[in-house]
Parts: sequence; structure tokens; C-alpha cells
Amino acid sequence: VNKNTLTINLPNVEKIMQISINTPTKDCKAIKTGYVKTSIDGINWAREPEDIALDQIRQSKFRGIEKEFNFYFVAREAKTIVFESTNLDACLLKANQAKVTSLKD
Repeated sequence: VNKNTLTINLPNVEKIMQISINTPTKDCKAIKTGYVKTSIDGINWAREPEDIALDQIRQSKFRGIEKEFNFYFVAREAKTIVFESTNLDACLLKANQAKVTSLKD
């Protein structure tokens, strides 16, 4: 298990639109840099182009320490989602609850 990743496994492949992750705000730091990748089979991976340390809406703004970390997708088919951060003390890596919003067929 990589200590610098947060992995979310869904029961089935879904067309995900958003992931909202409840993150702690104490005894951790903001993400310095990182990325998210998705897979439908655990073998082939698609890496999203954005740096997860940057706000997706206001791209020049770095995320601070936040209670809820949101990441948006455009109907990305996925069963496994992996967030990776370069700093091991990132609050995101200490999260223990996530909500996935997906499109229904």
C-alpha cells in the first residue's frame, strides 16, 4: 500500500462526475502537488491532466487546507480512483469518507 495515495474503490464501473472527500484539517498540510488517475479494470489507467493541488475552477489558486476536497470529472468511467500527493502529510491522504456523484444510465 502506497502511503502517498488515497484509493477509492467503487462496487461497479460508474460514469463519475464528482468526488467529495471529507478531509481532516488538523495535524496535516495542504497538497503541494499531485494527480488523480482512474481505472475500470485496475490494469489500464487514465490520468487526469489537472494538478490536484490547484483549484479546478480558479486554476491559478492553490488549494489550502479544506474540510471538503472536491474533484470534478466529465462522465469518466471508473471503478477505482487514486489520488496521489507528493507530500505524505497531506490532509487528503488522511481522509476516511468520500461521496461519489455519477450519471445513471
